Amino acid sequence: MDSKSVLNSLTIWMLLATGIILVAKRFGLQFDGDPSGLANDLASLATLLTAGYGRFRASQPLHVIPPNQFAASRRSWLAILLAGGLVSCAQMGLEKPKSFDDQLAYAYSTHAALATTLQSLDANHQIGEADYKNAYGALTLSRTGLIDAKIAEVNGDMTSATAKLQAVNLMLTGLQAILAEKKGAR
Repeated sequence: MDSKSVLNSLTIWMLLATGIILVAKRFGLQFDGDPSGLANDLASLATLLTAGYGRFRASQPLHVIPPNQFAASRRSWLAILLAGGLVSCAQMGLEKPKSFDDQLAYAYSTHAALATTLQSLDANHQIGEADYKNAYGALTLSRTGLIDAKIAEVNGDMTSATAKLQAVNLMLTGLQAILAEKKGAR
């Protein structure tokens, strides 16, 4: 009997959607005009019911990764694992940093982790010279942005400080995705 990929499964996608809704609710994201969060709860229930329906109507078994497609499906599995990690963090009660100083500290720790990852990729010859230079440049710019954000905060310009911190976080998030891809590519 033919099987289909779990990535083509309505059940799997609905379970992921449920997880995303739960994470969004945990971080305070909800439908406009619904302070009680009822719409989020109803959306979670709807996706769970749809997942159950998908499993009952299933006519094929699922396969995780066909042997001939392992390399092509690594990115898809990375996305699933990241979504699962977000759900786990939300369920464990880990909170997003709220104060400016907490957000700044979080950004510095992300910066340090990415610097370590870049060094590891270079030491293991998993990154080319041009990519290394680009990533190193992005790390240098992000470090400068973190310093500028703190200076703006000390000078009382919270609008500028917050904008700079948000820009650095976007840069770090993008760099994190690129380095993760490089790490998994070889």
